[in-house]
Amino acid sequence: MNGRDVAIESQGSKVQLLLWFIFVVSVLTVAARLGTKYAMTRKLGWDDYLMLAAQAAYLGQCIPISIGIANDLGTPASKLSDVAIDSFLKAEYASIVFFIICLALIKWSISAFIRQLTRSTTHRRLDWALQALVGLWVLSSVFVSLFQCSLPTPWNYFHGSGCIDRRAWWIYVVILNILTDLFTVALYFLIIGNLQIPLSKKAIILSIFLVRLLAARGLFRGIFIFRPDGHIMDTGDFESDDLGHKYHYGVRTLSETLHGKPRI
Repeated sequence: MNGRDVAIESQGSKVQLLLWFIFVVSVLTVAARLGTKYAMTRKLGWDDYLMLAAQAAYLGQCIPISIGIANDLGTPASKLSDVAIDSFLKAEYASIVFFIICLALIKWSISAFIRQLTRSTTHRRLDWALQALVGLWVLSSVFVSLFQCSLPTPWNYFHGSGCIDRRAWWIYVVILNILTDLFTVALYFLIIGNLQIPLSKKAIILSIFLVRLLAARGLFRGIFIFRPDGHIMDTGDFESDDLGHKYHYGVRTLSETLHGKPRI
């Protein structure tokens, strides 16, 4: 084993460690929120169940990535066999679907929480519009992701035929994700602004919620790992992109947990 192979193996171990560390932190964060709420109210709401479903989807994202790392994910494609490349593509194929589903579930969880803060018909209609927009986004994004290349190997965009423009698809996923986030923040500001609470408390609640916008940076940078032909630059780039996804989910989980505390 030469120095390059040792370095790759070491890098893979670091990514594995970070992958599961962030997952455990997210589990503990969600458990703290739900446990505290249940201890005080003896019940859970739809937003809580959606958050649990998001956590399950997050696990579904982590597992194929972990398997991919164990199969030399992060090694330059030129040094991999066709079998190893196929394993990498399957890992990416599965993880991105779970990633998008996870984001949608978090958005629906926050939407369900927001609905409990107001009785305004206008606010509730805007909230239903947000839920519908997220639904259309996740259905279209996942459908295209599942059938990005022709059957029977829809995951194989390296050697497959009839593949979509993956870069254009990912730009669509990212832009709609950011727009729905902005919609959510605007609706939250509108509702909190009308609540009869001290200005200082409003500022604290809104500043906590704005943390979720930090996550957009991690996902937006993923646009630039695609070449003009829609392929990822190399299998080695997948690690950095996946870490961006983990950062994105981690910030969202933290924000989701913190913004539930005023209600508790």
